[in-house]
Amino acid sequence: MIFSSLGRNRMLYLLPSSIGATTGRTMVANDMFHKSLQCAFATTSKNTESVSTAFPTKVAVVGAGSFGSAMTRIIAKAISPDESEQSTDISWYARRSSIVEEINTQRTNSQYLPGAVFPSHVKATSNLQECIDGAGVIVLAIPTGFLPPLLEDLQLSPNSVVVSVLKSLKYSPNEQKMVTSVDIINQHLSEGKSNPPAAVVALSGPNLYREMVSDEEFAEATIGYDDDNDDESQGNLEAARLVQRITSSSCFQTSLTNDRVGVELCGGLKNVFSLAVGYMEGLDLGWNARSAAMRAGQHEMARFMNSRGMGVPSTVFETSAGVGDLVLTCTAGRGRTLAAAFVKEGLKEGFVSTKDDSVERWEQLENTMLNGMKLPDWHNAQYVHQALVDWNLTNDFPLLEAVYQIGFEGQHPRTIVDALSRSIVVSDYK
Repeated sequence: MIFSSLGRNRMLYLLPSSIGATTGRTMVANDMFHKSLQCAFATTSKNTESVSTAFPTKVAVVGAGSFGSAMTRIIAKAISPDESEQSTDISWYARRSSIVEEINTQRTNSQYLPGAVFPSHVKATSNLQECIDGAGVIVLAIPTGFLPPLLEDLQLSPNSVVVSVLKSLKYSPNEQKMVTSVDIINQHLSEGKSNPPAAVVALSGPNLYREMVSDEEFAEATIGYDDDNDDESQGNLEAARLVQRITSSSCFQTSLTNDRVGVELCGGLKNVFSLAVGYMEGLDLGWNARSAAMRAGQHEMARFMNSRGMGVPSTVFETSAGVGDLVLTCTAGRGRTLAAAFVKEGLKEGFVSTKDDSVERWEQLENTMLNGMKLPDWHNAQYVHQALVDWNLTNDFPLLEAVYQIGFEGQHPRTIVDALSRSIVVSDYK
């Protein structure tokens, strides 16, 4: 794979200091292939005093679901590989007191991450402000719908870095644009706050949470930060490097890209295409059709992200947050499994014809199959559809539109095949 460079929107691959990275060396992305895909290093023109890349004295993780649990375990391993004594505490927020008690007494979270054991420097609490007080890095791993009320009254410590691992999208009809999780976080943590975050970055990649915590497995992710070629952008880069340092280990590696919006859009859109593959699985269509849907999905994803002036560079698709996450979600993701069950339920019991009945069926399947976990996949499909309608682009994105029509308007799942054919034709002419 040859990586291309698009001006300042180049893709940056940085190794954490724990495995030998140095600063000051720069290599443009399109040299990477010819140098055996070495890691690229961003040039630092001047130091920033706002964010230190040293291990913080405290890291906070907000959310004790499956992914929050996996991130807690990954951070604990990165900070202290052999779980020996170290100076960074990990504070972990869980809403339910029963989970807090289990974590603190048994070092486990059996409901959401069975088999994982958490080291002694991980302390759980049901007091959110207590969890984040004094934290240099705060990882948000809760459903996006809970963000606004949760963040409203929080007071961050000075120069805190916030990390979003959420893969949800919203749509703003007033502004006619997609809204990412980082947009929501910035709105609620910056406006009118005495200590706004020093930076908010997005971490995303092809990550099955059970494999993420295994010492015998390997996983990767991409950290996206905002880059506007100014002093604030330098602070964003330093913040991303700090997050990279506290998440990277021998079993979990992170790379950096200065395209935070692209990372988040990839994370949200690939969930919608996983539903298309799930519909095909529910119809017992084979892997020829499903792989075609993945390829067509990548094309639609790229065109969607470059519409309405979003201008996402193509290099983001070459990161783990792009093609890596698309492939994993469409082959092993829970949204795909849920969509297959949605189709099989419809073939057995009849397809619902109203949006309210469709939402009820999605919720019932989610509650039955996922042990109380909530997925953004089918919610994202609704917001993407709303955007396409407002932008008058439904005909330009046959696959995205078919996912919505089948999932919420009673269209027969078999129409996904015709939508795939039209998507391939559209892609060939765009």
